[in-house]
Amino acid sequence: MKALGFAEIPFLSITAMVADAIVKGAGVHLLGIETTGNQNLMVKLQGDVASVDAALAIAERRARDLGSEALVSCLPRPDTALAPLINSPN
Repeated sequence: MKALGFAEIPFLSITAMVADAIVKGAGVHLLGIETTGNQNLMVKLQGDVASVDAALAIAERRARDLGSEALVSCLPRPDTALAPLINSPN
């Protein structure tokens, strides 16, 4: 399994702008955007480790430019047991 990236960002409009910047600026595949049970939404990404790291840096920078914050994390080589969690909505 390739690297997985997660970015939690508040508000739909900011999340959409951040997701747009991510897919335009890094060679990653957008797996989806989900609610997290609070005001945040989670952007799920997949790609090689370097691309996911670059995408998460873009997410942090774009969110900050929009007056917000992105909480990001990268799983470099996740275990295949996580596949059901990644491929199903919350």
